[in-house]
Amino acid sequence: MAAITQTEVLQDMSYLLGEASVPTSGIDDRKQFIQRGLERIARLYDFDEMYALATVSLTAANNGFYSGTLPSDAGESPALDVRTIKSGTGDDYVFTKIPSKNKMTL
Repeated sequence: MAAITQTEVLQDMSYLLGEASVPTSGIDDRKQFIQRGLERIARLYDFDEMYALATVSLTAANNGFYSGTLPSDAGESPALDVRTIKSGTGDDYVFTKIPSKNKMTL
């Protein structure tokens, strides 16, 4: 599937509004509206292009738990699959997100 750009959506919107071309000024609200729509679509649907692989360093605590920091853009993903990948089949450690109110400070 070809990428859909903000410029293409602006052009289509201008045609729907009866304009022969995209105005050169006064369209900041249109741009923001389109950008929010594109971001919402990216969050709601499972596009292959949205996957990213990141290396996270884990730090072991003395209570047996591990902590690590995900990349700053990881929150933009609709779903996270955080795991340590081991060499054998079925040996991965899969981590789950814990709501911040349940975090315990030692």
